[in-house]
Amino acid sequence: MSEPFHVYLDGCCEPEESFTHLDTAREFAASYGGDTEVMICEEDTDGSVYLVNDDGSRTLVEAGNE
Repeated sequence: MSEPFHVYLDGCCEPEESFTHLDTAREFAASYGGDTEVMICEEDTDGSVYLVNDDGSRTLVEAGNE
């Protein structure tokens, strides 16, 4: 998977932008002001989707194919 990190704005269902590296996704997300809700999700190779927390941990949002 070439761009597993997706940045979502204000609860949108479609990603605003996708990135290869988490650091780049975080830089993009940081460019938005405090009034915008920003979430970074990571799509795993099995199709699982995880919310990437500020501390780098991940929370499962949607289970993929096992």
